[in-house]
Amino acid sequence: MVPSSPEAQTMKKPPKNTNFVTSALNFVRIHFSSHPRFWLFIAFLWIQALIIFIARTPPPCFPDRTADVSATVPAIRRTPSNDDAAASNATLPEAAPAPPYTDECPSGRIYAYDLPSMYNRDLVLTNCTDLDPWNWECGIITNHGYGRAATELRRILPEDLYKSWYHTNQFTLEILFHHRILKHKCRTLEPESATAFYIPFYAGLAVGKHLWKNDTAIRDKHCKMMLRWVKNQPYWMKSNGSDHFMTIGRITWDFRRLTDPGKSWGSSFLNMPSMNKVSRFIVEKYPGDEMDVSVPYPTGFHPKSKDNLVEWQNFVRDYKRSSLFSFVGENRNWAENDLRRILMNYCHKEAVLAGPWTAPSVSVPPIRLWF
Repeated sequence: MVPSSPEAQTMKKPPKNTNFVTSALNFVRIHFSSHPRFWLFIAFLWIQALIIFIARTPPPCFPDRTADVSATVPAIRRTPSNDDAAASNATLPEAAPAPPYTDECPSGRIYAYDLPSMYNRDLVLTNCTDLDPWNWECGIITNHGYGRAATELRRILPEDLYKSWYHTNQFTLEILFHHRILKHKCRTLEPESATAFYIPFYAGLAVGKHLWKNDTAIRDKHCKMMLRWVKNQPYWMKSNGSDHFMTIGRITWDFRRLTDPGKSWGSSFLNMPSMNKVSRFIVEKYPGDEMDVSVPYPTGFHPKSKDNLVEWQNFVRDYKRSSLFSFVGENRNWAENDLRRILMNYCHKEAVLAGPWTAPSVSVPPIRLWF
């Protein structure tokens, strides 16, 4: 058999698939070199389509780290291990603030400012702990404002009732309220969880000490300094004081000094612009100011429970009294149309006259004369 010639061998066709790939590459190279802008445009469109496809594809189902895991994952009980015991001894993160609204505190929680003592404790006299008819400041701080227990009433009142009576100074509203707030179940030590902010400033004591002095500046001194202090607090700045409140143990007219030079009585505390949005529980409110909330003067009766109050009401209703009502007060001859003088004149004209009464000795409890 005659072998094939070299010429015949070079004329052999390559494999079909190799020829196809080579032809395709040559085609792309020829067309790309002759039409480069066209192929760049095609590449641009392809990249845009790829981006749109990726954007429309749903992401993998990773867990939501902001969700409450305990609400979606059932609890699994297992036996504690040594690692668990070690972890329990590790330092735990601080607990989250208590929720402001709960069944126990449906109106929210109260944060009490820790004022410098010059605005409350330092204003109280500590050298006279019992009532003194010649010094209105005496007996204010005793027993957190309640005063000394009226044990002498045991002679005329049942045992369960006389324990609710105390020698309470009429100007102790600020001290009483401050003590109750500090012990209240809805008080919070975390200002960020508070609904309202209490300012324990004893304005009645700060101003009352100087009411009869001819110095208006000293009556306003503590008030202005306190406002400067509280206005620098971050939670005041958030609301401009609209969620702040306080108590004032004297009548509203002692804090509304007018700009008229002839009207120099009292302090201008409640007329200061910073007080426009602050709520205040005050004795004898001003009718035209909705921020004043009227509360009565503190009395000497402080029942420890609702049952004590009901028991006292039943006792008074059943008590055989010779007097329909009683009035305790001094005649103010300098005041025109003084209600006290009108009442006293009315009593003097009655056929049955109790007459003016002076305080008896301590052996006769004044409360006995009120029945």
